[in-house]
Amino acid sequence: MKKVRVLLADSHPQVRTQLAARLQREPDIELIGQTSNSGQTLRLALSNPPDILLIDPMMRDGFGLANLRQIVARLPATAIVVLTAYVDTALKIEFTRMGIVHVLTKGLTSESLVNVIRNVPDLASVSMSV
Repeated sequence: MKKVRVLLADSHPQVRTQLAARLQREPDIELIGQTSNSGQTLRLALSNPPDILLIDPMMRDGFGLANLRQIVARLPATAIVVLTAYVDTALKIEFTRMGIVHVLTKGLTSESLVNVIRNVPDLASVSMSV
């Protein structure tokens, strides 16, 4: 069974810990790393490209949109899943322009998140959900 390789990027330690624990329980998902800031995310993604980057771009060290654009441009095979507490229409439009696969709110269930991760590699076209 091929595992989906996920890089988790969120500046909140509690969120990272909870998400990591949930993802590590799944036999078909491999958590290849965790990052807490946008610069670290860029470096790790470029050095060990994940299948999926699960990211909250509202990092404490800055918005991280510039680094996210670099990841999208330099790692076209990596699917991006944005998981955030806040997203407005302008951000949704920008994410769509960047080719972001999914934009999800942090209120979703962990089961729903796992289902999104499992289905992202099979998507034939870019989709948006909130």
